[in-house]
Amino acid sequence: MRETGRRPVRRAFHEDDGGFTTVGMVLALLVSLALLFSAAKVYKINSVAADVQNVADAAALAAENQVASFYIVAQVCDAVVLSLSLTSAVTAGAGAVALCIPGGQTVASRLLDASADIARARQRFAEEAADRLNALQNLLPYFAALQASQVARANDDGVARYFGIAFLAPEAGASIDFGSIDEATQAIDDLRARQDQVAQAAERADAASKEAQESKERAWRADCGNAPGYCMYERAGKLAGLSGARNPRFSSADTWSFSVALERARAYYAERAAHEQPQGDSVDEQANSALRARFYAYAVRELKSAYVRDAGDSFEAFLPVLPANTDEMRATSLFAERVYPVTAAEDGTCTMHAWAGCPACAGARQAGTGSVAELEAGGFAVCPECAFTPASLGSVAAASTSIGNGFEHWYRIVAEEAGVYARARAEADAAKREVQGPIESFTQIMGDVTKQAASQRIEVAPPGSVGAVAIVADVHEVAASDLFPSSFVSQPTALGARAALSAATLARDDSSETETVITSLLDGVDADAAGIAGAPKLVLSLWSRLLGAYTQGHDALLDAVRQIGDALPIKKGSSGLGTWAAQKIEAFVTDAGFEPAELAAWKPVTVNSWHVVGADGSKPMTAIAQAKRIGAHIRPTEQNPLRAAIDLNADFVTEEFDQRSSQEIEIARIQLFGEGGPSVPLSITLPEPLRSAGHDGIQRAREALKSLVAREEEVEPWA
Repeated sequence: MRETGRRPVRRAFHEDDGGFTTVGMVLALLVSLALLFSAAKVYKINSVAADVQNVADAAALAAENQVASFYIVAQVCDAVVLSLSLTSAVTAGAGAVALCIPGGQTVASRLLDASADIARARQRFAEEAADRLNALQNLLPYFAALQASQVARANDDGVARYFGIAFLAPEAGASIDFGSIDEATQAIDDLRARQDQVAQAAERADAASKEAQESKERAWRADCGNAPGYCMYERAGKLAGLSGARNPRFSSADTWSFSVALERARAYYAERAAHEQPQGDSVDEQANSALRARFYAYAVRELKSAYVRDAGDSFEAFLPVLPANTDEMRATSLFAERVYPVTAAEDGTCTMHAWAGCPACAGARQAGTGSVAELEAGGFAVCPECAFTPASLGSVAAASTSIGNGFEHWYRIVAEEAGVYARARAEADAAKREVQGPIESFTQIMGDVTKQAASQRIEVAPPGSVGAVAIVADVHEVAASDLFPSSFVSQPTALGARAALSAATLARDDSSETETVITSLLDGVDADAAGIAGAPKLVLSLWSRLLGAYTQGHDALLDAVRQIGDALPIKKGSSGLGTWAAQKIEAFVTDAGFEPAELAAWKPVTVNSWHVVGADGSKPMTAIAQAKRIGAHIRPTEQNPLRAAIDLNADFVTEEFDQRSSQEIEIARIQLFGEGGPSVPLSITLPEPLRSAGHDGIQRAREALKSLVAREEEVEPWA
């Protein structure tokens, strides 16, 4: 049989065994080299074109950096306004405390004047800062566009010529207003108007309180402070055997009360009345014992109506003064009570006796009872046994009252001092109310102001708070010889203009930049304050501490308040008004609940431009968003969105700042204590591009960018 089959198919440029022919090898090498050099050419073209994106990123970051700087300036202004508000409130509070201190009127007047000065300085600064910050944020679009333009031009070299502009989103900022402290200013002025009245009342309160304190000291010593020497405590233990809770001892007048002496006297006389016995068998001693028992019973009755009422802010007391002689006895119920036996002789002569056990009464005809008043009126014979006369009863307590070994001597001191103390306390309490009323009202207002100031922060939403968008173009045409010369790839005449878009927004930066700026505000004040002493120097120190409180919060604020309180002799005097007022000031600061301010700085970071243009509905951003959506080609029509966006930039950047003669913008000036006091300017230094460049640079950039979309041919889309 004949073998049949298909003949192998011959491939071009291949040998029968499958290998390349010489021609095939040459062609394969040529194709490979063409592809390799084409890829290298594409890489070179893309590399040159990509440079414009890097410049666009830098321009967007530069534009948004102006917004970041504005946030720091606004934060510093907020710190100044708040710290001055707190300084005014605390200084006024210190003035109120000084008004309550004896001899503190001069210091109080200076502190209140200083607080009024600080309040006015705060208001001036707040108004100036608000005006300048609002003007400055109106300039932000100009600063951002100019900075973007300058950054783009700074990247020019031999083969690149960049133009760029920038937009901020939103295009306008929210108005800034620090508010006022008119209520606090009015409260300070009201207290200044009443300071003489308040200070005089405080002086009266101190004098009366001192008298009351001295009276209480004397009463305490008479009751138990003299122990182990003679006093009510020692005599009650010695003469009546009282001890323990019935006869307590206090080591200080501060812890002692008149009620202690009253209860001791009640216990003493009840004990003496219950156990009174003659000390001998003589008629005189028995008569005296009977009269003593009568006196003790009288004392028990009298002390039942006694009282001591101490409510802290008021005091009332009644401790009866027991009779110490016949004259004083006549004013008591002892003089009129008909309890003494009367006998009648056969001739009708009547005799009054000291007690029923008098030997002369035995076997005599009883004629009833009589009183000492009747005995003194006459008509009675003197008993030959007991020799009872009005002086007999009057002398019962006379000896023990007149000399130190008698309980009555020390009780009488306490009873009399209770009256002195009650009168002095009434005067002191009335004067204190004259002081506390105005101070209470003042601290309440200042507390409300402090709480409001501590809780308020300015709401800053400047242009660019959402982000910035930069449009940059490299209008330099790159010649073919500058690209990747190769015989394997056809060469265009030139690489045309390249354009790119980039966006940036602000991200939180936990650096200490803002805190450093705030805490260094007073660095230049020391030289200005070198000749200042007294209250203004104290206020400057307080302001410095309260700037720290802005960054540190409640503890630093409270520490500043306590330190200014330590500079005043609040414990001076007897009224306690200084301590009371200091506690009031500390209380309203504590109630403010002051928290540290948010001090994070902001730094610009690049983001996808959709995050910026999509978050703002302004006309420029709408035009840019529309241009991005077109995608493949942008044609030179009247509705060209890229051209429209560039045209809108001219309306968008309406403010131009002429700073050719200065390197700084003064936001506001802190002018303390009038024209002659320390002056602290708050200024910002302009970067060199903003000082040296002008509006013409932005206009040239706009024209250059518009020229790209004004050509008849299509242009490739930008990123």
